[in-house]
Amino acid sequence: MIYRIFFTILFFLSTFIFPWYATVCFALLLLAVAPGYEIIMGGLILDFTYGTIVPDFFTSPFSFTIFFTLMFIVSYILKKHLVFYQDDKR
Repeated sequence: MIYRIFFTILFFLSTFIFPWYATVCFALLLLAVAPGYEIIMGGLILDFTYGTIVPDFFTSPFSFTIFFTLMFIVSYILKKHLVFYQDDKR
C-alpha cells in the first residue's frame, strides 16, 4: 500500500517536473506496483497542460490519454495471465 501511494505521488509530480519519457517510465513503475488507473488521470493532466494538435503525429489532442489508457488495458490483461503476479483479491 505504501508503494502505491509513493509511486502515485511520484507519477503526478513527474507530470509537471520531468519530461514526457520520464513520466512514461514512472507510469510503468506504477502499473507494476498497483492497478494503476491513476495513469489515465495523469494522461489527462498532460494533455490539458501540454497537449497540442500536431498534424504529423496524431490529430487528437488527447494522445497521452489514449496511450496511458492502452497501457492500463494491456497491463490489466497481462496481470491476469502472469504466474508471478499475485492478485490481492484472492
